[in-house]
Amino acid sequence: MASRSITASLTGTGSSASFAPMANGGDGRFNVSVSGTFVGTFILRRSFDDGSTWLDTATTGTAPAESQHQDTEHDVLYEVECSAFTSGMLVIRISG
Repeated sequence: MASRSITASLTGTGSSASFAPMANGGDGRFNVSVSGTFVGTFILRRSFDDGSTWLDTATTGTAPAESQHQDTEHDVLYEVECSAFTSGMLVIRISG
């Protein structure tokens, strides 16, 4: 199976592209990696309506951070949002 991942580099508040854990043959397992020279806060968010509405998950933090997740519900999207920014660059990778 080909690698499935999205990456983003943020220098202010904003969000990564969305990631669908069950798309393209995925089994629902995915990793979130946040790194960089970043001062601020991020949160992992999910959407059940194709990105119209985003809900915060319990995963929040500051860089660097690594987490593993599983969601086997089809048509669910995830993104990382930089919710507070002071300085630096936030580097995001979501893969599964």
